[in-house]
Amino acid sequence: MPDFDDWANDGSWISLFQKGQDLHFVFARGGGDCPAGCTEWDYYYVTYDTHTSAVTLEHQLLNGTKWSDDVFYWDRPTRYSINPYSTFASLLAGLHDTRWWYRQHAVHVLARLLSEERGPWHGAGEQSASHFTELKTAALGRRRESYEALIARLGDEDPDVARLALEYLRSLSGRHFPGGTASIPQWREWLLTLPER
Repeated sequence: MPDFDDWANDGSWISLFQKGQDLHFVFARGGGDCPAGCTEWDYYYVTYDTHTSAVTLEHQLLNGTKWSDDVFYWDRPTRYSINPYSTFASLLAGLHDTRWWYRQHAVHVLARLLSEERGPWHGAGEQSASHFTELKTAALGRRRESYEALIARLGDEDPDVARLALEYLRSLSGRHFPGGTASIPQWREWLLTLPER
């Protein structure tokens, strides 16, 4: 089932996506001056198990409280911010996090650093242009290592993370090799043809 997002007139929104037998819902309720851009937000993260019909409130983040992690739960909402990564090494570490949404977020950020992007892609003023340049310079300076990190995600235990890595690899390389763990040797063979810089 594809992702589904629906926005209400008051700025609130609902997001739905599927992970195996579970349907995950994110309910976001906006407040404050929503016609101009909501200034207050409550987020509720709910799982519906399609086999047992059980509903679980996984997490909630109410207005005035700060999310304790660097990436929002289930990476929703997201701007694919570079802010969670103080260094290139921390970005690479994010690709191996035990939480699938951290790995997904890191795949987005690393792939965008390898692309033609010339500055932070979302949220003017939220992300430092100089920090973006540092990360991009590091990713391009270690180009093969960066691509190898994306190639490794083709075998990710979460199929959505693996699919995302494949989409970015195809887009960045212009190659249309298959995905999945079995395709990793073919992608690594291509990587040997890639100039280091």
